[in-house]
Amino acid sequence: MLNKFFILLVGVLATVYGNSCPSPTVTILKGYTTTDASILTNIAFVSQFDIKCGGSAPPATANFYAEVGGKHLNVVRNNKGSYQVSWTEEIPKTLRGDYKINIYDEETFPQVRKGRGELPQPLVTVTLNHPGAYVGPWLSSEHIALVMGVFVAYVALSCRSKLLS
Repeated sequence: MLNKFFILLVGVLATVYGNSCPSPTVTILKGYTTTDASILTNIAFVSQFDIKCGGSAPPATANFYAEVGGKHLNVVRNNKGSYQVSWTEEIPKTLRGDYKINIYDEETFPQVRKGRGELPQPLVTVTLNHPGAYVGPWLSSEHIALVMGVFVAYVALSCRSKLLS
């Protein structure tokens, strides 16, 4: 009976404490942001990266979480072993430049979520650059046609009045 309890205790401790990631390093694989927002309402951000824990891949049971500008996000592991985080922002709230994606493990993320006291340091920080989004021309073709039509009418009426006088 005592052996079963000891094995269960070791299994629980290995599950709880075995998911930490010592000396993490990150390799950025891909990053994507929406650059044409002429017909959209939100900008999509996607970052794909690899995390190595002490030079080897993290355990399959390790869960990671992200924080970007106060938003708490899940980090998803794909079938190739790399990780991905994605989110959307409304176009007026989206700024051009670098977005810092702070990656946390299961041990430190609850402190980040609560947001009380001193926040822990992230395991790694991934940077995703957003070059900005095209939201359409400053003047639409209808407005340009209207201005040109008014100009042509003005020139025609001016010439007519000079000819008649």
